[in-house]
Amino acid sequence: AEGLVLITGGLGGIGTTLARAMAREGGARLALLSRGALPPRERWEEHRARLGAEHPDVARIDALRALEAEGAQVELVTADVTDPEALS
Repeated sequence: AEGLVLITGGLGGIGTTLARAMAREGGARLALLSRGALPPRERWEEHRARLGAEHPDVARIDALRALEAEGAQVELVTADVTDPEALS
């Protein structure tokens, strides 16, 4: 079985580029670490409709969906990488 890869800055430009490359290889299990939280998945469509296509949160939601469409298993982890307590 494949391991789980933690990507810090997982919703930033470099993080999503790395995640996409791993997703394309197939079977990627990714934990994307981000300081910014998103609403629960069941509210993503409502969130998208309310904020509009140009909002950064909508781009993050679309990026997560694209990774999953490529076959990756993705978990968004919200924490500040500089906070040891949050990371534990």
